[in-house]
Amino acid sequence: MVDRCRIFYLIESLGLGGAEKRLLIDMENLDRSRFEPVVCFLTKEDDLKKDFERLGVSTVGMSASHPSDGARIVSGLVRLIRRYRPHILHTQLFWADLYGRLAGRFSRTPLAISTVQSTVYDNRHLSLYSQKRLWLDRWSARWCQHFVAVSETVRDSIMRHLRVDPGQISVIYNAIGEEAFSTMPEEERRRHRAAWGLRGDAFLFVTVGKLHPDKGHPFLIRAFAGVFRRHPHVRLWIVGEGSFRKTLEDLVQSLGLQNAVSFLGRRLDVKNLLSACDGFVFPTLSEGMPFCLLEAMASGRPVLATNIGPNQEAIQDGQTGFLVPPGDSHALEAKLEMMLSHPDQLQRMAQEGRSYVQRKFSALQAARRLESLYETLRNGKRHRWEPSSLKEAKTFEEEAATVGTKP
Repeated sequence: MVDRCRIFYLIESLGLGGAEKRLLIDMENLDRSRFEPVVCFLTKEDDLKKDFERLGVSTVGMSASHPSDGARIVSGLVRLIRRYRPHILHTQLFWADLYGRLAGRFSRTPLAISTVQSTVYDNRHLSLYSQKRLWLDRWSARWCQHFVAVSETVRDSIMRHLRVDPGQISVIYNAIGEEAFSTMPEEERRRHRAAWGLRGDAFLFVTVGKLHPDKGHPFLIRAFAGVFRRHPHVRLWIVGEGSFRKTLEDLVQSLGLQNAVSFLGRRLDVKNLLSACDGFVFPTLSEGMPFCLLEAMASGRPVLATNIGPNQEAIQDGQTGFLVPPGDSHALEAKLEMMLSHPDQLQRMAQEGRSYVQRKFSALQAARRLESLYETLRNGKRHRWEPSSLKEAKTFEEEAATVGTKP
């Protein structure tokens, strides 16, 4: 009998972000008769820890006060990896990628894989902080045997910015499980809306995402202001938390929208909110492959999003949803108005979108592709690092001790 493939997953946290959700969905669908996972996370943020443990997945927290605490994290990871002795080290998110690749070298782990969730380096005007992160990411990427991109757009970004050969990249879309496609009965939907204080004629738009400048919330709020002046029964609920919240609240106040726009913060009942809304809006300026957009489509909600690359891979404009240029409040306002005025078209579009997501973004299908990748890499050539000299080994030890210094 062949031993199960042991995989050491490393991620920055077990919070409520997209990468953490992707990892949890992968664990829900991974074939445990062939694969033995353990999940390690760097920080104390552990909202999803119980969900992983419910699946029988072992978790290990590093409890780092800040993920840039490099030397301690790398040395701790080396000890953990040597104890677990995985066949594959699989990392997600910047600090986990950086330290995981270093620890993989020092512990001589046969294979290192990184899943890339975003296109953060596509901004032409990178800050000095981001430029340093790009350099570190590119520097450590040469020790990663393979990359998983969550969309074709992310794949192109990896090739350009990390200078990775296309043969080292597999596209495995972020995907959602069957439970996301369950629909809420109309009576229950009305009950939820009433409990949340919505009038019967209210048209509710919902957006979900971290409150960060990259998510484009100001453009949506300004677009909504124009619609609200003509349709006082519309409402906008903003789900998510982040450092940009105060700026957005001030904008809502200045536009006189405080009775029409609500900030709901972090929510664990996003599926209910999506099911109860009349339209989902996603004004983001930068993404990898957004779960909230896929979940809204799976819930049978009509969607409006920006026409950046990943959204274009999920939405066929006018057929499975609407697309508008990023950062264009006027275009957003026009489409919000259209969504209010054409309920029959919205219903047809929502059903098309639901069917499309079910075909293209299946969690089970994504898990099978990931398993196939693991087996292909494990059965192929294994890339082990052997320092050419004691001097080279010492150089990398010194780099590992300093690389965590916050740029």
